[in-house]
Amino acid sequence: MVSLKVITEMREDCECANIQYCPLTELLLHMQSSDRLFLQHKLVEKYKMIESKQLKKDIGWKQAYQNWVDGGNAKLFGDIYVEGITLAELYKKLFKL
Repeated sequence: MVSLKVITEMREDCECANIQYCPLTELLLHMQSSDRLFLQHKLVEKYKMIESKQLKKDIGWKQAYQNWVDGGNAKLFGDIYVEGITLAELYKKLFKL
């Protein structure tokens, strides 16, 4: 299950950051998913946004995931992920922010 800590952190960098109610929170709290899987998905989302902006077109989820893997980001994520790492720390390590 995705932890409330990870959901709270995710909301800081989300469209719903300034909205009291996040429609995804309840769903995420009950997903049979791990923090690791969810965090990697959020990183692919950020990657998709960056790539789409550079190319001036939406690359789509399928291409974003394919590029993520082909570009070595999935392996890098696996190398740096440790339980308790924050989304902000992952952003810095993967996107050099």
